[in-house]
Amino acid sequence: MSIEYKVNRVSLPDSTEEQEVLYPSVVTRGTVGVKEWAEYASMRSTLSEPDVMAAMSSLSDFISHSLKMGYNVNLEKIGFLSVKLDTEVELTSEQSKCISIKAEGVHFRCAKELKQELSSSKLVKAEAAKRTSESLTVEERKVVLLGYLVENKSISSRKYKALTACSKHQLHTDLERYMQDGLLHRKGKGRATRYYKV
Repeated sequence: MSIEYKVNRVSLPDSTEEQEVLYPSVVTRGTVGVKEWAEYASMRSTLSEPDVMAAMSSLSDFISHSLKMGYNVNLEKIGFLSVKLDTEVELTSEQSKCISIKAEGVHFRCAKELKQELSSSKLVKAEAAKRTSESLTVEERKVVLLGYLVENKSISSRKYKALTACSKHQLHTDLERYMQDGLLHRKGKGRATRYYKV
């Protein structure tokens, strides 16, 4: 599987000559969350989806508690979390300043292992990226589907085909498999047919 990117052009506002800066950004396939991770983990281990969800909830609580207690958190092979502070300065009179400090969020520093894993990824420019069903495995197509269903209530067969670039035959095979596995259920007929996550 590859990471698609596009190149953005930005004009520098303070330059006397017209200068453009080019920077790349990832063209995301969507967002996956805890539910998708639980399903993914349960297929590759002896843990059930509820077990994985409970572990994630516990981890989330542990991170929040640890950060509030002044600890940094090392999620091995993922990254390092620490509290991000911010200051606000108010002028109360000509000479005096009032400074308030607050916890604003979390700093994340990526682990070496994850950086190394990502550095070996294949990068493909978005305009040139032509995904085919041969380039996406069954599992990769499933991840694309689940990512789409995180942000959308349902999916049409046309949208699934566009997201995965699979053939018409592969489209029907995949959707039937997802329904047999209890992942999706179908509503409607013809062009109005939609698939919903169970």
